[in-house]
Amino acid sequence: MGKLDGKVALITGGNSGIGLASARLFVAEGAKVVITGRNPVSLNAAVEELGAEHVVAVQADATNPQSAVKAVNAAIEAFGRLDVVYANAGIAGSTPLGSTELAAFEEILRVNVTSIPLGRAAVPEEVAKVALFLASDDSSYIQGADIAVDGGAGSSPLGAPIYRQNA
Repeated sequence: MGKLDGKVALITGGNSGIGLASARLFVAEGAKVVITGRNPVSLNAAVEELGAEHVVAVQADATNPQSAVKAVNAAIEAFGRLDVVYANAGIAGSTPLGSTELAAFEEILRVNVTSIPLGRAAVPEEVAKVALFLASDDSSYIQGADIAVDGGAGSSPLGAPIYRQNA
């Protein structure tokens, strides 16, 4: 029995790097997975590797809120629900002090900071599960890290919609 048996996960940026490695692990642990990415060739290669019975690929851009809706809808259509959202998509860029173009900086922020807040408050058991994970051997490579268990609220410039007065 896998740790994710019966779960449906959405992994942004699941077509390469850490996202693809995570998709492999999630599938091996029993999950059905929706992966997103911008590159249709690497998306198709990931589905071929992981198996179409386990994985659905959605060409999407993490900076576009409609892409998130499209990916969530694909999970529900293919697998009937969505249990896990792993907002993994990210990009790196050269941002030398004083010479970074605003457009380049804004693109990095859009991809790495403002995509997919959950829009709801946590229940105590969700936070407790993070503590359990950190106490387990599964967290063996994590040391001295602050882990924000806030549903993405801290990564949204104006906070998650649930915390806004006029949301």
